[in-house]
Amino acid sequence: MGCFKANGVISRETAHLKIKNAVYENLQYTIREQHYFLLHRLQVEFYLLLGISR
Repeated sequence: MGCFKANGVISRETAHLKIKNAVYENLQYTIREQHYFLLHRLQVEFYLLLGISR
């Protein structure tokens, strides 16, 4: 692996990048999950509204 030094220690910059990437991916996943959840709730409320108005 190119990011590892000869003695097996990761440089501080590499460690920082790895952490930033992990946090970013986690954030993207969370946002996507919340988006789907909100979308589903809106659909359910919309159909309930349609059912009431009929």
